[in-house]
Amino acid sequence: MKTNTTFKLLTLGLIVASSVPMAASASLYRELQVGSRGADVSELQTYLANDPSLYPQGLITGYYGSLTRAAVIRYQRANGISQVGRVGPQTMASLMGQMNGNNNSNNNNNTSGIAPTFTSLSLYPTSAPNPTGSERFTFTTDIPSQSDVHYSTSKIPATENEFVTPATISIGGSIAQSDASFKTSHVVDTGSLNLNTRYYYIIHAMSANGESSVRSGQFTTSSY
Repeated sequence: MKTNTTFKLLTLGLIVASSVPMAASASLYRELQVGSRGADVSELQTYLANDPSLYPQGLITGYYGSLTRAAVIRYQRANGISQVGRVGPQTMASLMGQMNGNNNSNNNNNTSGIAPTFTSLSLYPTSAPNPTGSERFTFTTDIPSQSDVHYSTSKIPATENEFVTPATISIGGSIAQSDASFKTSHVVDTGSLNLNTRYYYIIHAMSANGESSVRSGQFTTSSY
């Protein structure tokens, strides 16, 4: 059954990039803050998403919302920069140095509790043989969270209302709901799927204070 589920988030975004390589030479050419849009914002988000302790949500949207601001604050804290939440001259210089290979960062701050971080993820058939094509998601988060998995044979749309505080996000696709209790170890089964078919997924985890993280990817079903 196709559903659209709305979750409360602390920021804005469109869809998740699980891992996007950085360009060989990065360029931030202007100051960035909440409300900024553009390719340079996407480049900033891509860099920050490489470190889940900085940007656990990993949303690459091209929009500088409150999740990106929170990630910049974590970066500033980790690098001894005033935690103002915008990319000014000092933060820009630090980012440019690290994004272009001059890494002098010490990202050892404890950011647990800001938003859940996915610490492990495994996907495998629910049985062997597996005539129904059902897939099991087993994953862990660093703090107790509710979780669910959205899946579809096409890329899953995820949209946010950037004019609402806190913002809301709608994720398409079918949904396999896990236990609604807050925990760090999660197991979610999809139910019957088409065999030998590629599926896309988005995993959503939300802490007790309403802060969310998402992770995306794809898998191909098999009867074995």
